[in-house]
This record gives sequence, C-alpha cells and structure tokens, in this order.
Amino acid sequence: MSFSTPLVNFHALLAGLGLALAGSPALAQVPAPAPLAAPASRYPHAALGLGLGYGAPYGWGVDFSLLVQPKLDVNVGLGATITGAKLGVGTRYYFTPERKVSAFAGGNLVYSTGLNHVTITTNSQGTVGGSYYANPSDNIVVNFKSATLLHLRGGVRWQPIRRFALLGALGYGFVLGRDPVEYVGGNYSSSNQTLVDIFSPGGVEVSVGVAFALGPR
Repeated sequence: MSFSTPLVNFHALLAGLGLALAGSPALAQVPAPAPLAAPASRYPHAALGLGLGYGAPYGWGVDFSLLVQPKLDVNVGLGATITGAKLGVGTRYYFTPERKVSAFAGGNLVYSTGLNHVTITTNSQGTVGGSYYANPSDNIVVNFKSATLLHLRGGVRWQPIRRFALLGALGYGFVLGRDPVEYVGGNYSSSNQTLVDIFSPGGVEVSVGVAFALGPR
C-alpha cells in the first residue's frame, strides 16, 4: 500500500494554510480603544456668584464670571459695605479644575464710592468704688472717601456638581492712592481710630461665596 498521495495532499494543505495566515492581519496588532479623556474642567462656562465676608472685594455682593480657559475665569461684580458701594473686575486661576476641590489664586481691581458722615458709636464702662457705670457714648464721625483698591487673594473652590460651587478665600486689599478716611468730629481716641481702621476700605480679607451655573446643563 502507498502513502505518497495522502502525504502530498497534506503538504499542500499546510502550504495553503501558511499562505492564508501570512496574508491575514495579525490579531495581536489590533489597537485597543483609547480611554475617554477626563474633562479639562468641571466648571460651567458662565456662573452667577454671591459673596460676603470681612474685606471681600465686592463686600456683600454679586458677581458674574466667565470661564475663558479651562483654568482661568474673569468676573465683574458689585456690592455694598459700610464704606459705600463697590464695583470692579477680577480673575481667578484654578490649579486643578478637573477635580472637585481646587485651590485658586486671583486678584480684583475695585472702585469704592465712599460714604460721608458715618457715625461710629462705642460704649465703655468704668468703676467707682467697685461699682460699674456706663460711660457716655463715644462717637466718632468720619467720611470714607472714594478709593481704588487692588485685592490679591487665594482660596479653595469645591464643585460637588456642575451647577453649584462653594468658595472660600483669604487675601489682602491694598488702597491705591491716598488714605480714604477723613475724620470729621467726635472722640479721636486711639481705640476709636482702631475701630475706624477695622471698617475702612482695604486690609485683610476672610470671605466665602457660592456660584450657580448659568445656561444649559
């Protein structure tokens, strides 16, 4: 019995299979799908903010902000304080806007309208023979003149959802130009002048705010 014919057929089958494999693309070289890229920023394009605090750039006020870059926004705002109305412009740079919590640094250029004849009253106590009595009211009257201020600040923004954010900031406001405080009358004691300095424009900032997204989701 001869096995030559089946052997030839087997060799031909192997050769054909090799050609087929050589002509087909290798499965191992098929690229895997690329993962979805993380968003560059969690923040909305436009937002309306409410802010308050000691030394806040816009006092008790509102601001409108636009995200001009994934890490940068610009804003305009206005508000009111004991020293008058305030309005200005500002910007914030966010270090990690793709995360829920991001630190930021920024600045604001603000104009304060000033307010005249502001009366500040303090009440003190004295003692006579171990008994306390109330001193007459110490009044001091001042004019807060208009002023331009530069606020430099840093803080943290928490963005739990796209349409709401909570912000906190620390900073300092520098008066550009002359001292805006003008003493008109009253008791010019050092304690009263210190109290006036606390309320005058500029100085330390400790503030909080919220922001609400505007426009479509």
